[in-house]
Amino acid sequence: MAANGPAPTTKYFWLVTFQWPVYNGFKTATFANTFDAPSSVSRAETWAQIKQGVGEHGVPEDANVLFLTIEPDQIAGLVG
Repeated sequence: MAANGPAPTTKYFWLVTFQWPVYNGFKTATFANTFDAPSSVSRAETWAQIKQGVGEHGVPEDANVLFLTIEPDQIAGLVG
């Protein structure tokens, strides 16, 4: 019998830098945050969530991505 309860999640850290043209050159903005994701989440769903969040801060839909990283937030297992 399967146990009831919430599906296990992993906390991820993301950092992304965007650049887009403005009237006198380019604007660049970097954002970082964490999110909890179930193991069933796709990369496309994760990207859509990030784009929606930064769009609320004025990043145009067609901005160029200069840098993106999405990694597990927990580093204890990596430090030894």
